[in-house]
Amino acid sequence: KSPTKKKGKQNGKQKKKLIMKGLHLHLFLVAMTVVASIPAATLAAPAAGGALADECSQDFQKVTLCLDFATGKVPTPSKKCCDAVENIKERDPKCLCFVIQQAKSGGQTLKDLGVQEAKLIQLPTSCQLQNASISNCPKLLGISPSSPDAAVFT
Repeated sequence: KSPTKKKGKQNGKQKKKLIMKGLHLHLFLVAMTVVASIPAATLAAPAAGGALADECSQDFQKVTLCLDFATGKVPTPSKKCCDAVENIKERDPKCLCFVIQQAKSGGQTLKDLGVQEAKLIQLPTSCQLQNASISNCPKLLGISPSSPDAAVFT
């Protein structure tokens, strides 16, 4: 092969890597924008050290590993996705609830990405997590079970 063709392939691979890094960064920024745009009054009571949005911000980044599943591109979540979801559930289960809640009320940006609320709700089951019922979410988030905000978890 000529050095020119080889160099062209390398440049193509580098461009793909940059595009993928840019996509992951874009998705993270979109998730953070959604969280940041939520008025503090609509969030659950602040946790030690800050609001729930601040506490769960890293978990939004982790859930981007589930984007292919959440948009319906693949029928089952990847191992990396499930590992991330399990980590969130074990470390701070209310953050998993918060991520699902924000997908429901996150506005047009998440819808434009093609995130399907039903797929996010299926994550604990699809990842076969033990003791991860989303029916506990209203209590974890401090939401009244009769509140419209709690309806996403029923």
